Amino acid sequence: MRKREEAIYVDYVAYRDAYREQHHWHRPDQRRLRFVWWDRRPKVLDVALALHGAGFTSPSSLRIIAQIWNEVEMNHAVDWPAIRKLNIRTLETLEREGLLRQRPNSDYNMAVNDWLFPLFPVNLEADNVKPEDLVEQQKHWYPQDSI
Repeated sequence: MRKREEAIYVDYVAYRDAYREQHHWHRPDQRRLRFVWWDRRPKVLDVALALHGAGFTSPSSLRIIAQIWNEVEMNHAVDWPAIRKLNIRTLETLEREGLLRQRPNSDYNMAVNDWLFPLFPVNLEADNVKPEDLVEQQKHWYPQDSI
């Protein structure tokens, strides 16, 4: 999971142990983001490029997408078939409104089958954790036996 996150997100890293203290920005590895290495690029970027290419990111399309998705209360009860139906409905609505761009079928399939739910209802605020609490956790951590 760390490798996936490091491939697509920018993070501020503050690290401290008994010997050193470091602060730096971690940015995605540019080599993984190059468009010529299709098989090594994170899937999320393929999905974003497909959505953009198909016209999902125009202001008019975003208004329609917001209308469709705002009708749904995102919670743990929403399952993948319901999300997939919303993806299909979104695609069909954009097509009906003349906002869908001509793209390969693989882009439309990606919009239907790989576009996940929006994160706006998810609390993505940083947890306020005191560095001394982390140090205490580190002191008492040990690897679990993997069977």
